[in-house]
Amino acid sequence: MTVQIDSKTYGFLEMSEVTDQFVGNVFSYVQKKNVFVARIIDTDKNGKLQVSSRESIIDDSLWKQIRPEGTTVKFQE
Repeated sequence: MTVQIDSKTYGFLEMSEVTDQFVGNVFSYVQKKNVFVARIIDTDKNGKLQVSSRESIIDDSLWKQIRPEGTTVKFQE
């Protein structure tokens, strides 16, 4: 989904980057939450920002544990 970062900047939040939790209906989860804290994780080939709101990405202590393959120590457990 497209998300607004500021008045002129937009990014893209993939469904798999919404939460670390297993959610049966991501659309329902998104509608209830409405505003997300997110971290920019990449840009696509067109320069559009890719963002993540997963706790393991936005929490600095968990972010430090992310491995190059994209998994976390918490995920490995």
